Amino acid sequence: MIQCSSVAAVINVPKTDTSSQGSLRERLNVQAEAARAAEKTRSEQASASAEFYRTHLRERLLRAADYFQGIVEDLQTIQFETSAMYPFGPSGERDVLLKQHDFLFSVDDPELPKKVSVACTCDLKLPVSRTVQNLHDANEFEDYLRETGIRYYRHRQADLSSSGNESSRFTVEGSLTAGFHLQANPEKQGIDLHTLNLERLPTRSYLLQPERVEDTLFERLGRLLLREIDSAVKTEVSPEVRKALQAKAAQRQRERAQVDAQSEAASAQAKEGRASRHAQIALKDAGKKTKKTLEELKAWAERRLGNRLDPRE
Repeated sequence: MIQCSSVAAVINVPKTDTSSQGSLRERLNVQAEAARAAEKTRSEQASASAEFYRTHLRERLLRAADYFQGIVEDLQTIQFETSAMYPFGPSGERDVLLKQHDFLFSVDDPELPKKVSVACTCDLKLPVSRTVQNLHDANEFEDYLRETGIRYYRHRQADLSSSGNESSRFTVEGSLTAGFHLQANPEKQGIDLHTLNLERLPTRSYLLQPERVEDTLFERLGRLLLREIDSAVKTEVSPEVRKALQAKAAQRQRERAQVDAQSEAASAQAKEGRASRHAQIALKDAGKKTKKTLEELKAWAERRLGNRLDPRE
């Protein structure tokens, strides 16, 4: 008979570290309090923004929606068309005409508008081409085209005679969208104005105080849309700011001149290097010819001298 004896296992359970539990609870409590405080702040900010929209922005955007809805309906009724000029052509100035038509209005919410938009289409009748002679200007022009949203093609060509400088030929075709929108920004206590393909730069953004969003601005935006003026906001530039802008422009011109001078110096150095290599090659060829001539003369002299010493003569 086989007898089995049971053995009692003894498990040592570590004592509870109450100080460690207390530290963990304190850390979690601190994090929870911080989360609750952040949520309370967000809630208060959201409430303040909602209140600011209700008391300062809603009425402004309702008036804007009413104004531009009427404008666009009239433009659609008379099938209004106009011309817009863009700097796509060879001169780099605003020398390419696009036909502007199909005006559209939209508002995200007729009762509680947050965004009021007006847009139209600008068509290019025929593709146009423009050649830009250096890489820096070509990249800037490509950035401009990309920002307008019009379709384009870029063909690059390296100029090996000028130290690797690169020209680009652009072909521009199709159409683009032009317009603007007014959007509530209660967090910054204002209304954002964004323009697209209406001013000198393809896109512009302004943060307007609520009191500036009124009939005078609406009239100006309407005239901008119809290409009667070329800027959305009329600004007065102080003499100090004008002087600073002029100094900045002069600095950019000096930097551009420095880059051009460095490019010309690199091109001249490359040409000198090529001339030097040509001279070295010519000198080496001349040395080879001279050596060959001397060797031929030496061989001829040895033959003549050998013939004279021949006893058979």
